[in-house]
Amino acid sequence: GTWGPPYPETTGYIIPTFFDYAAFSGDDTFRTRAVRMANWLLTLQLEGGAFPIGPLWPDWERAPLVFDTGQIIHGLVRAYEETQRVDFLESARRAGDWLVQIQDPDGAWRRHTSLGIVHTYNVRTTWGLLRLHQACQEPSYRQAAQRNLAWALDDQDPDGWFRNAHFRLGEDPLTHTIAYTIEGLLESGVLLGDQKVIQAARIAADALRQRQGQDGFLRARYGPGWRSDLSWSCLTGDAQMAILWQRFYQLSGDPGYLQ
Repeated sequence: GTWGPPYPETTGYIIPTFFDYAAFSGDDTFRTRAVRMANWLLTLQLEGGAFPIGPLWPDWERAPLVFDTGQIIHGLVRAYEETQRVDFLESARRAGDWLVQIQDPDGAWRRHTSLGIVHTYNVRTTWGLLRLHQACQEPSYRQAAQRNLAWALDDQDPDGWFRNAHFRLGEDPLTHTIAYTIEGLLESGVLLGDQKVIQAARIAADALRQRQGQDGFLRARYGPGWRSDLSWSCLTGDAQMAILWQRFYQLSGDPGYLQ
C-alpha cells in the first residue's frame, strides 16, 4: 500500500514523454521535471558505464542490466537534445560503450540480462543505441544495433511470433514484452530506413490486431502460433499496442490500425 523505491529504467523512458508533454501542453514544469530526472540518473551510473537494475530496493545488489541501461539512454539522449548539456551525452555514450562491449558476436545480449537469459525485447535497447548514434554519429553504436536486429529477425517465426520475447523460460510472453519487441524493431527500422525490419514489426502487430479484432480483447500472453486461452489482459501491453497501432497508422495511413 505504499510507493516502491525509485526506478532508474522507467525514469529513463519517462523523460521523453515529459519533454513531449511540455511541448504539447505549454507547461514548462514538465520540462523542468524531465531535466531533474536526467540529473538524478547521472548520479546512479556504475563505473563501467551501465546503470543498475531497478527498482532500487535496499537489499538488491546494484547490478548492471542491459535493458535498463538501454531505456536510460533514451532519456539521456533526449535530455541532451533538449538542453545541449554535454554531461548527458557523455553519460549516454559511456552506457552505449558498455552495451557494445558486452554484446555477443551474434548480436544478442546474454550477459547482464534479466534472469540471465536472452530476451528479444532488448531491441528496445537497440533503438536507444540508434538514438545515441543520431546524437553523436559514433559508428559502433549503429553497427551493434544492426547486429542485434539481425539476431532478432532470426528469432521471429514466419507468423510474426518471437521465440525469446518472454521474461522467464517456459512461459509465454506477455503483450508487454511482445510490444517492447515490436516497438524496438519498428522504430529502429524507421531510423535505419530498413523496410525488412519494419515489416518484421508489422507482421507481429498485424497478428495481434487480427486477434484483438475478433472480440476487442487482447489476452495477456500469446504462445507459439499466437495461441492463447487466457481470460485476463495485461494493461501495460494493451496501452503499448494502442500506441503502436497508432504509430502504424501514422506511417501507413491504413485506417484499420486507427480503428
